[in-house]
Amino acid sequence: MARIFSCTFLLLAFLIFAFTPDVYSEEFLTYNDPRHGFNIQYSPDWKFTELKEPHVYVIFTSPSEDISEDFYENVLVLTEKQLIPITLDDYTEISIAQIGGTNFEILESSKTTLAGLPAHKIIFTGIDSSDTEFKQISMWTIKDDMAYIVAYTATTDTYDSFLPTAQKMTDSFEIYEREKQAPIEITFENFLTYQHPVDEISFQYPDDWTLVEPEDPRINAILTSPSEDEFDKGAENVIFVSEKLPLEQNLEDYSKIFLNQIGSSLSDYKELDYSSFTLAGNPAKTVTYSAKDPNYQVIEMKGKMVWTIKDGTSYAFLLSAENIKYSTYLPAFEKMIDSFFIGTTQEKTSTLEIPDWIRNNAKWWSEGTIRDSDFVGGIQHLIREGIISIPDLPESNESVETIPEWIKNNAGWWADGLISDDDFVLGIKYMVENGIIKV
Repeated sequence: MARIFSCTFLLLAFLIFAFTPDVYSEEFLTYNDPRHGFNIQYSPDWKFTELKEPHVYVIFTSPSEDISEDFYENVLVLTEKQLIPITLDDYTEISIAQIGGTNFEILESSKTTLAGLPAHKIIFTGIDSSDTEFKQISMWTIKDDMAYIVAYTATTDTYDSFLPTAQKMTDSFEIYEREKQAPIEITFENFLTYQHPVDEISFQYPDDWTLVEPEDPRINAILTSPSEDEFDKGAENVIFVSEKLPLEQNLEDYSKIFLNQIGSSLSDYKELDYSSFTLAGNPAKTVTYSAKDPNYQVIEMKGKMVWTIKDGTSYAFLLSAENIKYSTYLPAFEKMIDSFFIGTTQEKTSTLEIPDWIRNNAKWWSEGTIRDSDFVGGIQHLIREGIISIPDLPESNESVETIPEWIKNNAGWWADGLISDDDFVLGIKYMVENGIIKV
C-alpha cells in the first residue's frame, strides 16, 4: 500500500552535500517525466539520477571539482499518491509534524506557489547522522490525487552559493496530465497448492501471490497480493490460521469468542453480514466486516472471514482488502476456501503409546530448561528402544537443521494437557521426516 500523506523529509534531510564553486551554465536543460506528469529545468553542469526509492523519482546533484568529495548539493523531485482527498493545509500540517525533533529547526513556514498552484514552503536546518549541518527548502502542492514536492538541500556553508540554481529549477517546475497507464488485468487462472508441513490440510491460492509461513504456530500462512502499480504495496492479503482448542467447544460458542477477539483487534470494526456456511464439508460461519486500516487509519478496509471446527481444531480464513478493491479480490478468496481440504490423522495414531513421565521432559524443553539436542536425543533413544511406539513413522530426510518454534510450543501445551498425544506426535513425526530425529 502506498504511504498516504507524509512527505519523505527525513530521507531528504540526510542527503547533505559539500562546497563547489559558484559556476553555472546559462542554458538549462529540461527533464521530463510523462508517467508522473511533470518536467523541470536543470543546469547542464548538474547531473540527474532516477531513483527506485518509493516516491523519490529524480535527484539532481551539483558538479564537483574533487572526485574525493563525498557530498553534493541536490534538488529532489518527489510525488505521493493520495488515496483519499486531502487539502493542502492538512497535508502541510502532517508533513511539518514529521520534521520535529532536537536536530531540526524550522526557520520559515509560509504559503507560496509551485507550478502555478497554491503551495507551501518551509526552510529548516538540521544535523545528520554524521554531524553535518545542513539547510533545506522544500515546497509542495496538491493536484488531483497527487502531491508534488521539490526540495533543495545543501550544507549550511554552501546553501547560499547554490540557491540561485536551485531556485531557477524550482521556478521552472511544471505539472501536466500524467500519462495514463493501462490498468493491470487481475485474473485468477493459475493456482498453486498450499500443503501444511504436518497436518493433512491444503488449499489453493493464486500463483502470483506471496506465501509466508510465520513462526507463530497459530498462523499457518499469510498470502499477499502482488502490487497493482508503483503506488500499491500489496495491502490485500489472506491469513489462514488453525488452533487446537484447549476445551471442547461447539461452533456457536467458539464463534462468539472468535468474533470478540477480531472485533477488539480492529479499529472501527463493523459487522456487515453474519451467516452460516460450509467449509471443507463441515458446518462453518462467515462474516463480512468493515474496519480502518491498522497502519493508515484513513483507509477504509473490508474483509471476510470463514471458520469451522473439526476434531477439536479451529480453522479460519481471513481476507483483508481496501474497500474499493474488495470485490476484485473476493473471487480469489472464494477459490481458496472452496479448495480447502481437511484430512485426519486419528486412524494413524490410534495405537500411540507415550509414557506419562515424558511430559516432564517436554515441559522442561519448552521452557528452555533442557537443550534442543538433549530433548531430541532422548526422544530418538526412546523410539529406537521401543519405549515410545509411534505407528507409520515417515522416512528421514536431511533437510532441516533447526526445530520450528511451533514444535516446542506443542510440547509445552501437551505437557500441560492442552493438546492430545496425537498432536504432540505430529511434531515428532516432523522431526523424523526432516532428519532432526534419526531412527
